[in-house]
Amino acid sequence: SSWNINEVADLMDCLYGLKVDRWAFSRYVPKEGEEFDVSAEQYYNLLCIIKERHKKWEEKLGVPRQGKDPLWATVYDDYPVYCGTIQGGCMLGSMALTLLPDNMVRGCRRHAGSVLERWKDGRSLLEIWTNNDRLNEMRQIHMIEVCNQCKYLCVCRGCRAVAWAKSKSFYTKDPHCIIATNLIKRR
Repeated sequence: SSWNINEVADLMDCLYGLKVDRWAFSRYVPKEGEEFDVSAEQYYNLLCIIKERHKKWEEKLGVPRQGKDPLWATVYDDYPVYCGTIQGGCMLGSMALTLLPDNMVRGCRRHAGSVLERWKDGRSLLEIWTNNDRLNEMRQIHMIEVCNQCKYLCVCRGCRAVAWAKSKSFYTKDPHCIIATNLIKRR
């Protein structure tokens, strides 16, 4: 968020300086009614700064590069381009389910709009994974505005939780994506 975006790279350096062998961060997902206070340009600049500063730690400590956020595809030039199937990026509908303490199943732990159903004894999570209509709707990645025109669709799709927080739609562009922002500006 705007509260700490300028501290993230310094925090990384501090942690690696303490010989931490793994470090990552997640974007803040605003709650309903909160404004988005970090622009796509600011977020992209943060990713570029971290990428550059992280190189020394990759060499010095052998730590892997950053890659948790789907938008790393906008910074690194070795991500595969469109391939027809999901191969990474946002986990919603492709790699994870979340079971909350109240037995509510979500498609994403950070995505308030991804509630699927309440799990009950005898109900298979695999059945929810494969047969839940709402989750299958969320998997319609070609419906995602602007992302459906991006060469990184199968390895990114932005963060659906952040997009949902902005618009209450599964299919809105990630407001922090520099590629989507630039595509819209060109229209």
